[in-house]
Amino acid sequence: MNFDFRVFLGQSFDRTNQLVSDLLHSMDALKIEMALTCPFKPLSYDLYQANIDLAAAVKAHPDRFICAARVDPWQPDAPQCCCI
Repeated sequence: MNFDFRVFLGQSFDRTNQLVSDLLHSMDALKIEMALTCPFKPLSYDLYQANIDLAAAVKAHPDRFICAARVDPWQPDAPQCCCI
């Protein structure tokens, strides 16, 4: 099995983005079967919502993605961010 790790999905605060469809296309082209995904740090810095959005993408493609939540320990709600 070809496995990629730490690939990012969503839109970043620096305007970098990657859609699920783009990642799946790249994975297929490179014959990568699964990937460990995490969200970019969004412009809003709302990691909770970024994690929720990522979880939805992973649930839609459980045979292709594994989810890694992103937590900013400096944010007061950090413990809740990792409980999706």
